[in-house]
Amino acid sequence: MKKIIYLLVFGGLLFLTACGGAAAPVDSNTEEPPLSTPPPADTANEPELPAPSPVEQQMIDLSLENLSRKLNISIEKINIQKVTKVMWRDASLGCPKPGVDYLRVETPGYSIILEADGKTYEFHTDEAKRITLCNNAQPKGINPLPHWKV
Repeated sequence: MKKIIYLLVFGGLLFLTACGGAAAPVDSNTEEPPLSTPPPADTANEPELPAPSPVEQQMIDLSLENLSRKLNISIEKINIQKVTKVMWRDASLGCPKPGVDYLRVETPGYSIILEADGKTYEFHTDEAKRITLCNNAQPKGINPLPHWKV
């Protein structure tokens, strides 16, 4: 009985060794990417964030361009701190101006927090093309949805 067990174990090991086979030769003239690339050291423990939607990216870009013009600095000097998808209570986008009446219609959009020169700037947007720099941000809206953070 022991001989059968030894033969089975030996045969299994032989089989596993044979299945490993030799590595296929690598053609040094072709530049194929490696099967897996380790993440950079500084982002190894950070969760992977979803890419912004085209609409979201458009609103982020508009906010970056707006702040770049206001501060007269390049967009590269502006950091995106946080982007939150929000349903605003009305057309003021959460930044009502005194004496202005706004349509009371729920307006989907984003709260975009940018940082430049050590200061934080909060932009409120809709999902089309309206953005406003909101210095005295009002309550976010009726349904703030955390979306992604940089």
